[in-house]
Amino acid sequence: IMKKSLKVPVIVILVAVALASCSGVNQKSLYDIKIDEYIDGGTVRLVANTFDAGSMVKLKVYPNENMEIQNLYYTVQGSDKSVPIDINSMTFQKPNASIVIKADFVSIEKPELLPEALPEEQPDNQ
Repeated sequence: IMKKSLKVPVIVILVAVALASCSGVNQKSLYDIKIDEYIDGGTVRLVANTFDAGSMVKLKVYPNENMEIQNLYYTVQGSDKSVPIDINSMTFQKPNASIVIKADFVSIEKPELLPEALPEEQPDNQ
């Protein structure tokens, strides 16, 4: 009497899993998001380092003292086209590519007090 071997079904299952992996079935593509190292006037941080294409990306922006964010955008790696990011929500949908986040900060002008705007000194009643 011959015993049946379990090797054939196991090999078939492994081949099926390997084929599914190679064909991209149920796989998600991950892409890098980099922050431009030449941003001046503040800092931009990611909530995470890599994201699935199509997922929502959340940023945190930290302007330096007396600075504010003016523009927030990204470029697809290898391209010069800028895609704006809403500075109110600080979120955007991740494209199907690696991207570089860029930001422009501007100085906040503090109004100078004019002499007529200063309170008048009251004479001491002695």
